[in-house]
Amino acid sequence: MGAKNCNICSWNPRGLNSGARQDAVCALVRDAAATIVCLQETKLDFIDTTIVVRTLGHSFVDSFAYLLAVGTRGGILLTCSADHFTLIDVALTENTISATITSRDDATSWSIMGVYGSQGDAEKRAFLQEIRLIANSMPP
Repeated sequence: MGAKNCNICSWNPRGLNSGARQDAVCALVRDAAATIVCLQETKLDFIDTTIVVRTLGHSFVDSFAYLLAVGTRGGILLTCSADHFTLIDVALTENTISATITSRDDATSWSIMGVYGSQGDAEKRAFLQEIRLIANSMPP
């Protein structure tokens, strides 16, 4: 599977709306040699290639997907290093990003999902139901 290139970083940075926070995330991703990154609670209502480069580095700019925050709540950024993987079949719901990641080394594919859910009881139940429905429809 090209496992030697599969280093996953999944983190809630509690917002990427400052240059200092973006720089800190970039340093973490670099130091961890991450090749797949999922950031929850970006708190961003706009994401473009400039933000991806500053937050993650140049190798992530060609293969990313995002779910924007609603006000100051939520937001997900899912990306992989284009040097090692491709990100396809991206699907968005209210609380999730799901996609297929394929290794450039040996074409092995698998599914990945990034989530960020609400804290209220009713919202949590709806969120869990949403996850169940998506999980049942995703390939392994």
